[in-house]
Amino acid sequence: MRKWDARHLSDQRDYELQRQNHFEVKFISNDYITFPDDFKLAVQSFPAPNEEQEAVEVEYGNTSVNYAGTVSWGDGTITLRDFVGKRIKDTVRKWRKLAFDYETGMIGHAETYKCKGIVTEYSPDGTVTAKWDLIGCWAQSVDFGTLEHGSADNLDIEVTVQYDMAIPKDPERYWRSYG
Repeated sequence: MRKWDARHLSDQRDYELQRQNHFEVKFISNDYITFPDDFKLAVQSFPAPNEEQEAVEVEYGNTSVNYAGTVSWGDGTITLRDFVGKRIKDTVRKWRKLAFDYETGMIGHAETYKCKGIVTEYSPDGTVTAKWDLIGCWAQSVDFGTLEHGSADNLDIEVTVQYDMAIPKDPERYWRSYG
């Protein structure tokens, strides 16, 4: 008689669940913006990269077929904890100012406001399980949170990060042998 239970999952390394809280998002400093090491520690959440490929329809007679078209990558809203002594808010303001200068109304050049990002997922023991290089990251919009006298909750900063591409890296380079 076959057993219908989850016993086979209990002690098998291959069935370890990927957890949402085992990740890191890092933006790489360039000549125009410096992301302190503490910036990656302030990250509360960020969606895993997503992509979509357009379908190109070709009609002929009474039917049509579809072909792969242009690929586009989405954006992601990163939620940052605003630590008082770590100047997270200042870093976000400087990054946004490179794309749009609040004082002059001028828009910056892409070479100044775009940077590379890296999203890394880890297993519970710290082994890298997935990694993406985000190309052309920039701060499209910022929400500096809600100030409220009746609340002692964390003040979070939400930044919509637009990126041009998300290139998955080969996880076999990072995984341990489960053999």
